[in-house]
Formats: sequence, C-alpha cells, structure tokens
Amino acid sequence: MRRIASVNKKIQDGNQFVGRRFQLRVPPLDGLDGFPIQLCPPSGKVLDLSTNGRTGQQSIVWQSFSTTGFVSHSNESLDSLAVQIPFRGHFMQRMGSQELLAKEGVGLLSKVRPENQMYSSPDFIVLGCVFDNDPLSMAYGAMFDPSESLSPDFLQFADMHQLGLRALQRALVQVVFWEDAPGGQIDTMYPLMEELLIFQLIGCWPMANTISSKFETAPSHILMRATDYIDANLGRSLTVVEVAKAAGASVRTLQKLFRSRLGCSPVQYIIDQRLIRVHHDLVREGDVTPVSQIAYRWGFVHLSDFSRRFKAKFGKRPSDIVPRSAI
Repeated sequence: MRRIASVNKKIQDGNQFVGRRFQLRVPPLDGLDGFPIQLCPPSGKVLDLSTNGRTGQQSIVWQSFSTTGFVSHSNESLDSLAVQIPFRGHFMQRMGSQELLAKEGVGLLSKVRPENQMYSSPDFIVLGCVFDNDPLSMAYGAMFDPSESLSPDFLQFADMHQLGLRALQRALVQVVFWEDAPGGQIDTMYPLMEELLIFQLIGCWPMANTISSKFETAPSHILMRATDYIDANLGRSLTVVEVAKAAGASVRTLQKLFRSRLGCSPVQYIIDQRLIRVHHDLVREGDVTPVSQIAYRWGFVHLSDFSRRFKAKFGKRPSDIVPRSAI
C-alpha cells in the first residue's frame, strides 16, 4: 500500500499558483486516474496546510491541520463517499443550496461532488476518509444477505461520541500512522484493517434503512468451513468477506458465530492462528531461521506490533521461544 506523501505548504498570494490555488492530488482510489482536490486560502491570507495519510485498494484516509483555514472542493464527481470528522475547530459544507455545519464531536458524510464546497475555520484539525461505493455496497450486501444487491443509505450526520463511532475514529487514526512494510514485504494485515474500516462504517454510522440478516445455515457447518478456509490460507492476504463467502454465510452471521462459539471476531481468529503458526515455526526452526523471517512468512511485517501481539498471547517474547542452542 502506498502512503500519501506528507504535504506542508505555505503559499503566498501572487506566487506561481494562479488565483492563490494549488492542486493537491492524492494517489488513485481503486483504479481512478486521480483524486483531485482544489484548495485556496481565506482571502488575503497565506495558506498553511499539513496533510498526512494513507491510500489502500478501497479507501484513502488522511488527517489535515491548518492554522489559517481553507476552502476546498473536488474537481470531479466520483462514485465515492467522504467522511470528515473535525477534531478541532469546525467546517461548513455547502451542497448546492444546502449548508451543513460540523464541529467537534459531529461527523459528516457526503458524496464527492465538485459542487460540494468545504469552508474550514482557522486552527482546524480534521480526520477524513474516502470510500469507493462499490466495496461499500459489496460489504453491505455481504454483511446482511449475499444473495441480494443492497446499498447502504447513510445519514449525513453522526454523533461521534457513540461507542462504535469512537472505535471507528481510533481505527482511522491508526491507519493514518500505519507504517509501510519494510523491504518491499507484502503487508497481509492492511487489507484486513481496510476491510475493518468499511464494516465499522456500515455497522456504526446511522442509516435511514436498517435490515437484518436472513441468510442462515447450520452454525456448525459454517464455522467448520470458515476455520478450514482460514487455516488453508493463512500465508496470504485474507479478508472476512472472502471467508464468509467460502463458508456460505453473511458477514454478520459469521461474526456472531465466531463470537458466540469461539469468543473472538474472525479478524482476531486469523491473527491468533498466524501467531500460533509463528510459535510452531520458532520452536521447530528458530535456531536456523531469523525471527523476523518467520514473522514475515505469516504476514507480520511490523515487528514491534508482532512482538506485542505475541507476548500478549503467549506471555513470552518471540526470542524466548527460540531453542537455547541458537542463543
């Protein structure tokens, strides 16, 4: 996954940027040529803006800080939804004749359209994300009923003090500061994190339409098929949607079944099984194979995070498992 380059701009009126504007182009969102955002400072001011974030296959997540405030809008219509959560200050979104005000504790969800303009206050910090509609619709259908084509009908505003939405905020911040995998390693954890964001949004953001899952099979058969599929594919990127499809169940059914029968979520089960594989390989070959190489083999590319998870599960550091002859 690519990391959006940190942008720190102080743009003086009359410099090389015509009309006090500059283009901030974020890397492509799932095959789009680009995600162009046009920004300009408040009249008569120097624009001060810092943005940091990350792109994935299905999303862009960022955090922006501006001491001056700014006006922004997309240069083109995209089949995408934007979520913006102010941490400090406030902003007004103008959508045609409609004006929507969002401040601390209130999140705003809107379509990405050129006519939608955002006016931020000075001393402004915002956490934002853009999701393509296709994976949102696919995840919504997978959560409730894979046999039907469904689309979420999100409300514009959300109270970010609610427990589920606070968890969404924490996950978004974690993604903003998610480190790239070292040495060109494939990060098999990030697709799970990205999928988690989508399901958190679907599960927690208020909607005009709510439905319940009607896709059911014998629970024991679902669980067996799901765990067998996970165990057979632990060495590559794996998503909950993929596991649910293999098990013949909706994502919601799978989540409920894992929690009721195994006491954990499907994501946690996948991570735990990978940790068990690492533990097994450390005992078997830790004296000849570096710990980092074994961790990479099972999808752990961030060694500090891996060590923390390993000790939390087994009560020991990975190096404590290596045969004494290797120390």
